[in-house]
Amino acid sequence: MKKNLLIISVLLLCSLSGTTKAGTITTYGDVTALTNIDQLVGVYGMADFNIEEGSLPLHEYTDQGLTFLKGNLGSNLIDVWQPKVKNYTNSWTYFPVPVAGGASWDGCTMWYGGVADFSDGYNVTQFGLTAGRNGTQYLTAFRNDNTMIGSVQWSPTSTLDSAFVGIHTGGDPIARIAWGNDNLWSGGNYSPGGPTIMSDNWIWASGGQPVPEPSTMLLLASGLIGLAVFRRKFRER
Repeated sequence: MKKNLLIISVLLLCSLSGTTKAGTITTYGDVTALTNIDQLVGVYGMADFNIEEGSLPLHEYTDQGLTFLKGNLGSNLIDVWQPKVKNYTNSWTYFPVPVAGGASWDGCTMWYGGVADFSDGYNVTQFGLTAGRNGTQYLTAFRNDNTMIGSVQWSPTSTLDSAFVGIHTGGDPIARIAWGNDNLWSGGNYSPGGPTIMSDNWIWASGGQPVPEPSTMLLLASGLIGLAVFRRKFRER
């Protein structure tokens, strides 16, 4: 009897250790939350932070369309620190596996919050990352004029939570993204979260809404004009 109970206990423990914990999601503004990495469409790039430990170079991922920022950026982004990169040998304590939403972490991860801009020509409407378990965190999207599109709040429900957390604007281009533990949407001011804000694998995507190149737009306009002329001549006959 005792042996059977021991086997059942071991199986139950294994099943619990393999269960993904997603925490709770709350959205603010005109955005929807992404809870699975498979929801990203048209990925432009990814910041995996697998570089030398220390301060993250602001232009490390500029060639993929994302540039990190620091300093006073105005509005409620007045104290933005340069992100740090750390190789934690015990990162499983910050990212309990398996991570919910199909996300992952590996190698070095980012600590402190982070603010970044997307380069012109990148029609980013989706953004997501692997969120660590330490405290309530916010993902906030901004327009070019620094007004907020919306925000996604992620709250771990236990120390076993780690998840993919993303934001989708439904077509409104994201010019700037902020990740941290301050509720900017409700009037909070951004401040660095310190090592309690752990994240990895920042990913940005078009959301399936590509921006036509100028030559494509010109060709489309010419076609519409030609069609209008053809219809006019046909009616005159």
